[in-house]
Amino acid sequence: RLDFYEDVFGYTRITISHEARPLQIYLPPEGGSWPKGGVFDPATWAVAHGALTRLAAQDIMASYGIETAKAVAARLPIIRARAQAHLRAGDHPPAGATLKRRMNITHQDTVYNGFFNLIDIAASYQRFDGSLSDPAGRLILDLGEAVTVLPYDPVRDRVLLIEQFRSGAFLRGDATPWLLEAIAGRIDPYETPETTANREAMEEAGLTLKALHPVGNYYPSPGAMTEYLFSFVAIADLPDKHRGAVVAHFLQQRSHADIARELGVSRPAVTQRIQRGIAQMRPCDVIHMRRQVTKTTIRVNHARLFLSGLSIAHQFHIAVLS
Repeated sequence: RLDFYEDVFGYTRITISHEARPLQIYLPPEGGSWPKGGVFDPATWAVAHGALTRLAAQDIMASYGIETAKAVAARLPIIRARAQAHLRAGDHPPAGATLKRRMNITHQDTVYNGFFNLIDIAASYQRFDGSLSDPAGRLILDLGEAVTVLPYDPVRDRVLLIEQFRSGAFLRGDATPWLLEAIAGRIDPYETPETTANREAMEEAGLTLKALHPVGNYYPSPGAMTEYLFSFVAIADLPDKHRGAVVAHFLQQRSHADIARELGVSRPAVTQRIQRGIAQMRPCDVIHMRRQVTKTTIRVNHARLFLSGLSIAHQFHIAVLS
């Protein structure tokens, strides 16, 4: 078992002689990432990496006897990212008294290990009347954490979206599974959500963000997956021809036609896309607009990106449910 675990990291077990006694040690691969120089301090390492490594090891060893070490090694980044997500969940502030109730896990098993894990779980939980429910079985995708960021140019009053093919939309039967979305991506091991937002903006749109405004942290679909999102609005410079990205422009009238002109499609086509997902600002159901004396609110309702009551520039409040 230890050989399998170390092989995931490319370590090889060899026998050496020390004070006339044979010792077995694991050596890192040639040209590996083992730090050069200095004395290794286990206590310092444990503080920085111990908790994450322990959780990741459980995920790694779940594949022992099922997959090769090489196959597991290819998934190390997402394995560590999931471990980091579980650790961060433990750092959440305690819930209010009404949200803290008894629960009992009667069964939990990882039925598929891959880029995403599929977990079979059954649990009883305390009802509002105080009684305990019967065990309820669920299959849950363990996805880790991700970031969404909506770049906004307050000078041009413009937001930036990206367009890409989505297998989920295709499998649902969507005839046009190329979706318009906010920039998004998985949080890598040891990254902060802010670091991920900046990295993904550069990777997906070639965009350097300015100020990041956190909007909300939330579970987009907790009945089916563990994914936890950190959503931001970011101030950015969005000229007319920004790296070929799709730019949606909201003019003073804030009409669907304004989006249509920027996207190069008709008003009916934009209205239809908005109704079924603006090819998804991921998926938005409706754009609702209202004007007040001192501010304009653009509300894009969507189950994924929740940008609520954020004042970013020019007395605009942009609220997005994605």
